Amino acid sequence: MQLIAVIRDYILSLPKSDRLILPFVPKWVKLGFILIIALNVQSFPFAWHVRLWKHAVWTYWQVWTKGRKGFLDEYRRKVEKMPNLRDVRATQSRMVFVDDCDYNFHLSNSCYAKNGDAVRMQYCIDSFGPVFTPGVYIAMGASHYIFFKEIPFLSNYTMEASVVGWGEKWMYVLTEFIIHPKKSKKSRTIGAPPANADTKAEVPALAVPNLASSSGTSSEGPSGTNTPQNGPAGAVKKAFYDAPPVRADGGVVCCITMHEYCFKIGRVTVPPRIAMYFAQRSPSPQAKDHARDLLLKSKDRGVKWLRGGWKEEPNADELGKDVGGEWAEVGRENMERVLSGMSATWSS
Repeated sequence: MQLIAVIRDYILSLPKSDRLILPFVPKWVKLGFILIIALNVQSFPFAWHVRLWKHAVWTYWQVWTKGRKGFLDEYRRKVEKMPNLRDVRATQSRMVFVDDCDYNFHLSNSCYAKNGDAVRMQYCIDSFGPVFTPGVYIAMGASHYIFFKEIPFLSNYTMEASVVGWGEKWMYVLTEFIIHPKKSKKSRTIGAPPANADTKAEVPALAVPNLASSSGTSSEGPSGTNTPQNGPAGAVKKAFYDAPPVRADGGVVCCITMHEYCFKIGRVTVPPRIAMYFAQRSPSPQAKDHARDLLLKSKDRGVKWLRGGWKEEPNADELGKDVGGEWAEVGRENMERVLSGMSATWSS
């Protein structure tokens, strides 16, 4: 206690100009400390949490300010403008800064997971917002990464999330990491597609390549020290190089990630088709009205129905199967085939 008192008396005896924090620390050390903080500001404690949860907080704020009825009416109008989930995207842009780099000054592999969380959260909130209001949440079962090209230091890149299929338990969410390199006149004339080519980006074609046309024994497998050179993962990469998707914006896909999610309420798993039905994603107006009534008119806001009450519906086996149509079924079959092959490759 005497030592503390001596230090306090010494500091108080100093002129006001010298009573700065740590006056005995050299100025260059202070500047270096400030520089380190500035270079790592994107990775500050809770920065990831803010980026992740701001979409959910904003949605709950809208529900609170507009009321559930107002929120659902606005959400339904938005869904009717883009009814097919195949066309729904969530995008975010970032720059590769010091805190996200590896020792080669490329975007670190771990940051593909860290930075992609926010855009996947945004996609799920924007696409299925109403289903979360009774207490439904999303749990991740597995994730798969395939790297095609590095993203250099200080490069701007875009993350684009979309759903490519679902089954009775799992929903498959694809995230693309895209850069838009500046092209010279020479590169545009040599590598540009024909003027009459269909330049629409087909995400399912990238995420679900035709494995039947790939041998699965590519000599150049995905990058990464622990990634197998052959098998389904190699087939995915080979299919990418054999027939890469043409993006209208000239973007280059550097990495694709596939995440398996399931909807949960408590410890009960809600089938994706039921969650999407409840989120008013069915094209049927009658189904939309039914889902709206479950949320607005039932005392528990549809909790009992989501926990298993939907099984008592006379058409329980068909509920939500019209969401996505044939495209969703094809995507589910292909993604289950690709992911099961990947899992077998990892464990072998």
